Parts: sequence; C-alpha cells; structure tokens
Amino acid sequence: MIKIKIQNIDEIVQQEKSWLVSKVAPLVVDVERKVEEAIVKQLEEVFLEKNIIAEIRIEKE
Repeated sequence: MIKIKIQNIDEIVQQEKSWLVSKVAPLVVDVERKVEEAIVKQLEEVFLEKNIIAEIRIEKE
C-alpha cells in the first residue's frame, strides 16, 4: 500500500487559481478533496501510459 499526504494544498490552489479564489473556495468547496482528485487523475493517466493496472482510492483519515 502506498499512502500520499499532500502537505501544501493551499499553495497548489494558489498556483492554479487566483489568491482570492484560494481564500474563498474553502468556504464553499472541499478544496482538499478537489486537489486530491486532480492528483489521482494525473496518476491514472501516467499509469495508463505505462500499462500499470492499479486501484487508486481517496480515503479520509
């Protein structure tokens, strides 16, 4: 089993969106979940390219 904990969610959101969105979004959206979903999607794409069959799940602590 491989576990990945994203330590800099706020920085990632600021890189991808404006500063205002990074401050307001957590009030309306589960930002951590959205970042996790984006990372999982990227991992799935890389795995697909390499013919790696894997199950990737997002689990809450």
